[in-house]
Amino acid sequence: MHVDGLVVVSEPSMRSFQTASEVGRMASGLGLENQVLVINRYLGGEPPKLDHLPENRFTMPQLPGLVERQISD
Repeated sequence: MHVDGLVVVSEPSMRSFQTASEVGRMASGLGLENQVLVINRYLGGEPPKLDHLPENRFTMPQLPGLVERQISD
C-alpha cells in the first residue's frame, strides 16, 4: 500500500502552525509532496509564512453549537 497524499490538520495558533510546518517538512523529506493544510476552527486571517506549511489550504469554521456542547459536557 502506498501513500500519495497527506492531510495536515492545524488549529489557528502559532504552535499548531509550527507543528503543521514540521509535519510538512518531514513528509516532504519522505517524498510526499501532495499535501493539504486544513485549518480547524478558522476565524479568518492569513496563516503565518512558514517553510513547509502546505500551500493547498481548506478551512473549517468554528461551529457555535459544538463550542456550546464542549463547554457544557
